[in-house]
Amino acid sequence: MMRNRFVLPLGLVALWLTAGAAAQQPPQPPQPAQPAQLPQDALSALRAKTDLTDDERNQIRGFVADRVGELVGPDAALAREAGSVLRAGYAGSAPFKQAYAAACVGVFGSAFPKADVAPAARLLTILSTLNVVEARSVFFEALQDERVGIRAAAALGLRALRPKLAQAGGEVFMSTLATLRDAAKKERARDTLRAIYAALNFAEIPSPPDLKPVAAALLDVLEERAKPYAARQDVPAVGADDAGLAVAEKMVRALSDDERRRLTVATATLVRRAIEEYTASDKKTVLAQVRDTDSSELVEYRNAMERLVLFGERLLVALQSPAKPPSVLEPMKKGDKAGMKLQWKAWGDLLKPTVGQDFPLVETPEPGGGG
Repeated sequence: MMRNRFVLPLGLVALWLTAGAAAQQPPQPPQPAQPAQLPQDALSALRAKTDLTDDERNQIRGFVADRVGELVGPDAALAREAGSVLRAGYAGSAPFKQAYAAACVGVFGSAFPKADVAPAARLLTILSTLNVVEARSVFFEALQDERVGIRAAAALGLRALRPKLAQAGGEVFMSTLATLRDAAKKERARDTLRAIYAALNFAEIPSPPDLKPVAAALLDVLEERAKPYAARQDVPAVGADDAGLAVAEKMVRALSDDERRRLTVATATLVRRAIEEYTASDKKTVLAQVRDTDSSELVEYRNAMERLVLFGERLLVALQSPAKPPSVLEPMKKGDKAGMKLQWKAWGDLLKPTVGQDFPLVETPEPGGGG
């Protein structure tokens, strides 16, 4: 049951631990500012230049290619060193950094499809630290890779690029939304889909763009994702869609009336299926009775259904603004299956006049012939 189960995000735990450790340290005197130290390597003579020749650009590309060859090679120590060098190498004048980033985009884009998963993902991670809009083309390609880890790294790279992509606007921004939307529709890995939803969360960046096209793209994803829920089929990447619902809640104001209706239908479809799964009595194991000590697979699935109810109800409230909203979550916390069904019926009564659709639960017989 949900009662007494509270999970803190790892990032928040890390923040608290860091703050606690800092509080125990004596105050340090202010340190004088240190001049920036540029890396001392084969490119040192070029880093301060403001006008690079074609030969010098080729020299930069050759340097990057050599380090990438080491990073994807069999020598683990050399690979680690190459990764550090590639990260540190993005330093110098603005023209040098531009040329260095262009070299990384070109070389990394050619190298990652042929590399093993770990070094390929590391290349994408290094590329994301450069924080250049041009890197999006590599991330777009990586989102189509057959390897889950590569797709996840690409989504995380695009998530990191959101401020730059929003600032660029126009075709850069719109092509990013279209790529993320299309990738999400066909993604079959839970954690990768969650990363794609996070990459679509432009509402949380410091200077968000016009959220209308973002909300429209997210709505398209959630409608597609709702189809197997509606058909009561196996759901690919199950356990990811609460992340999409949470992002959608931040964009409700950007939706038109028709889009609000469509999102209400998609959300209610997801929540209804979660309730059916949670309360079903015709299965070997009833999710409402799963304990934290049961198999990790069962616990994970139970948690996924609980999150759908939690974030789905929150989104329905944001969409409908009822004076006194029903709450499936409250009886769910107590393991009260009958109470959950009654609260969902109340939601159905509330939603039908708004969207013109019923969301009845498929009832399953209780053991021993009960209803």
